[in-house]
Amino acid sequence: MNEKKKTGKSTTRVLAGASMLVVVAALYAGYWYYIAGQVQDGIAEWADMRRAEGVDVSYGRLAISGFPFRLVAKITNPTIAQSWSWKGPRLVLSVRPWRLKRIKFRAPGLHQLTIRGEDYFIVADTLHGKVRFQQGGPARINIFVTDLVVRNGADEDVGEVKTAEVEVDRSGLALKVHAYGITGPSEQIPGLGRKTQRLGIEAEATGDFPDIGQGIPVNGETMSSWRDSGGTIEVRRLYLDHGPLKTSSAGTLALDQAMQPIGSFTVKAQGHMETLDRFRDAGLIKANDHGLVRLVLTALSKEDSLKVPLTIQNRRLYVGPVALAKLPLVQWPKARSQ
Repeated sequence: MNEKKKTGKSTTRVLAGASMLVVVAALYAGYWYYIAGQVQDGIAEWADMRRAEGVDVSYGRLAISGFPFRLVAKITNPTIAQSWSWKGPRLVLSVRPWRLKRIKFRAPGLHQLTIRGEDYFIVADTLHGKVRFQQGGPARINIFVTDLVVRNGADEDVGEVKTAEVEVDRSGLALKVHAYGITGPSEQIPGLGRKTQRLGIEAEATGDFPDIGQGIPVNGETMSSWRDSGGTIEVRRLYLDHGPLKTSSAGTLALDQAMQPIGSFTVKAQGHMETLDRFRDAGLIKANDHGLVRLVLTALSKEDSLKVPLTIQNRRLYVGPVALAKLPLVQWPKARSQ
């Protein structure tokens, strides 16, 4: 008799446990489908808001999948057009149902970017990243790229990047970029060739820097306001390996009263003598200046290593007290009239 009671109680517990699991599963399924609907509506609402701001946003099919452990939104033919336009391949957004403020995305394939009437076609073997939201907006964005190639409308090579990683922290106005194997359409630094082996920057802005993510434009007016708010860019780390030149530096950038860059850096370099000779051969430095700069660098160098102060002032680049080169005039876009 007792054994039957025990068996009955065990069966009751099993049934109760199974029933509880069924209820929890049903509640979770309901929650997942509710969030899926919210995601679908949220994407549509975001597109409507951008259209109301004058940005043409469109896409083809939007499908939600990934049950039970993910929410995956697959968007076909996404397009954004304003003063510029972008058309992308299939965009895939992914998020955990219990971690909705961290979204992963990927969009490998062909991207078309149109700027000032010029078409550029971008193909990446890998293009993915993640966005962390905070207080209703993206607080941190990470982008990872491999084997990216850019061609223009005439099907000519514009450039390529072997690998790159970008991090934008809007909460701290910080930027990190690390890129490798960069090839440009022409010599970006005269005399040093088209290829940059390594390029990186880690910097943070102070002051009221324009928040591009909120649609604030970068123009003469906003940059002047940033300057007047005490704005600076603190460059924690900047490195470049291009041709024979290998450099690393840190310093501060700002804008002067003429809205031109001013700055002060400490630079470590290797391969600087060969680089100086190439600058002379490319006509970037006059023969007389080349001799003077070479004399100064020889005095400051220790074997093939150099550590010097570098300053930017009055559109001139100085190595120590010697003017190395004249910099081009920076012309900021004008603010649009209301």
